[in-house]
Amino acid sequence: MTAFSCVVAALIWPSLLLCEVLAEEPIRGYAPPRAPRADAPAVSAMRRFTVSGMATADNVALAASSDDASRRIEQTLGFSIPFTRHELIRILTEVDDSLEGGRVIKGQGWADRQLVQRLMIINPNRVDQEDILEGLCWLLLNRLVIARQDISRRTTMLGEVPDWLAVGVAQNLYPALRARNGGVISRRWMEGERISFGEILEMEYLPDGRWGEKAAAGLAVGWLLAQPRATMVFDALVQALASGERLGIAELVSALGGEMTPVRLEKEWDLWVAQQTQVIRRWGGVSPERLTELQEMLTIRAVELGFAVDDGIPVELSLEALIMFRREKWMLPLATLLSLRVRGLGIGEGESFREVVDAYGQFFDSIAKCVSPGLLTRLFRRVPSEKLLNKQLASARALHAALLAEVEAGKSTQNEVSDVPMQEIERFMPRAERLRLADEIRRGR
Repeated sequence: MTAFSCVVAALIWPSLLLCEVLAEEPIRGYAPPRAPRADAPAVSAMRRFTVSGMATADNVALAASSDDASRRIEQTLGFSIPFTRHELIRILTEVDDSLEGGRVIKGQGWADRQLVQRLMIINPNRVDQEDILEGLCWLLLNRLVIARQDISRRTTMLGEVPDWLAVGVAQNLYPALRARNGGVISRRWMEGERISFGEILEMEYLPDGRWGEKAAAGLAVGWLLAQPRATMVFDALVQALASGERLGIAELVSALGGEMTPVRLEKEWDLWVAQQTQVIRRWGGVSPERLTELQEMLTIRAVELGFAVDDGIPVELSLEALIMFRREKWMLPLATLLSLRVRGLGIGEGESFREVVDAYGQFFDSIAKCVSPGLLTRLFRRVPSEKLLNKQLASARALHAALLAEVEAGKSTQNEVSDVPMQEIERFMPRAERLRLADEIRRGR
C-alpha cells in the first residue's frame, strides 16, 4: 500500500465508522416528527378548563365555550372568579351506548391540598347544552364561596351554591333564555298560579332537563340582577354561603338591605313577574334579532373578532374565502372561534334555527381541520377536501334559505306567528317530588 493510499484510508475509515454509528444511534436532541393526535386534550385560552375525551377540534371548541361562559358570569355578577395555576376545572367526556340520552355529572373535592372540580359529560352529542352550562355555572360560582371559607370549614365541607342560584345565573347569560323564561312564568302567572320567591329558595337541588322550575329560577336571579345594588346583593349571598348559612327569606332580605321586609320582597317579586307578561313575538321559533346576528356573522371581519390584520389576515372574508385560505396557520383559531360563536346563537332558539347554526358550525369545524396539513397529517388524519367543504357550505346555506322562506311565509300569512316556543320547559315538578329528590341527594352526598 502506497503512502497516498494510507492517507486516504486514514481519512475514510473514521467517516465510515461515524456513519455506521449514526445509523444505529439517533442524533441527540432530535426526534422524528410524530403524527398529531386526533384526540389531544385542550386547555382553554384563559387556562381555566381542560377538556378531554373527544376529537381535538371538539375539545378546543368546548374549552373556548367554557371560557366564554366564565367571562359572561363575571360580567353579569361583577365578580372575578378565582383560579390558581394548578386548580383548573376538568371537563371529561365519554360515550355510553347503554344510555338513550346524555347526562351531566358535576363534582368537587380536595386532593393533595388542592381543589379538584370536574364536570363529566356522558354522550356529549346527545346531552342538552343547557345542562352543561348549568353544571359549569355551579362549579364556577362554588369557587366564589370556597375562596371565602375559613380553612376549618373548607376542609370539612366545601362550599356550594344552591341549584336555583346556579341555574338562575346560567339562564341569564343569554338573551334568548331570558325571553323564554319570562314567557313561561308570566303565562303561569296569568293562569292564576303564583310562584312565591320563598318557593324558589326551596329549589336547592334540580334535576337535569328543562323544567319549569329552572325558568322560575332564571326569572328570580333576573330580578336580583335588576336591583340597584345587585353586585352587593350577590356579594352578601356568597358571604352567607361561605359562613355555612342556608339561603332563605331572612338571608335574602338582609342581603337586599334598606327597608326590605319579607312582605315587601314578595310584593316586588309579584310586580316583577307581572312586568314579564309582554312575551316577545317570534316567527318560526327564532327571534328576529338572532336572524340578523347570523346574517352579520356570514361576513367575517377578523379585526372585530380580536385578530390583527398585520398577521396576514384579510380585512374582510366571505365564507368562500375561508375555503381558499384554509391552510393558513391563523385559520385554526379563527375557524374555532367562528364555530363557537355561530353555535352560541342557537341557545334557547327553535329547532329549525339550531339546525341552521349547527350546519354552519360543522363547516367551520371542517375548515379548522385543514390548517397546514403536512404529509404525516394526511396519512394519519383525514383532512376535509375542498369538495366536501363546498358541499357543507351549500347544505348550510340551503337550510338557511329554507328557514328564511318559512319566516317570510309566516309574516305574510300571519298564520305562522307564535309566541316563544315554551312547551319543552313548561313541565313543573310537583313540590312533594322535588322535596323527595332533594332528600335523596342529601343522603347520597
